[in-house]
Amino acid sequence: MQFVQQVGDAIVIHVDDQLDIASARSLASTIQLADGVERIVVSLEACAFCDSAGLSVLVRAHKRHGTRFFVVLSDDAPCRRSFSVTGLATLLQLVPTVQRALEVQLGAA
Repeated sequence: MQFVQQVGDAIVIHVDDQLDIASARSLASTIQLADGVERIVVSLEACAFCDSAGLSVLVRAHKRHGTRFFVVLSDDAPCRRSFSVTGLATLLQLVPTVQRALEVQLGAA
């Protein structure tokens, strides 16, 4: 389950519960719809589980949107380990809060 909000020049997509094969396609479609916005933020603050299908969507979004794409993931988030084990914690622009993602100068994480 996800909900989307517009905050200034950004689209914030909040993912609740799980980001897995059942929900990954919906997230990918939502990110694609946000193609023209200046900043895309995917918040995993309430996400308890993320599998390879979910990680793949985030990697593709990062490749497409580069420094305009942020993932909100606190250090104590339940799905944080998936990002550490796969090395994606160093590839993706991870920020601890939505507010931080909105404050970051584009082009610098």
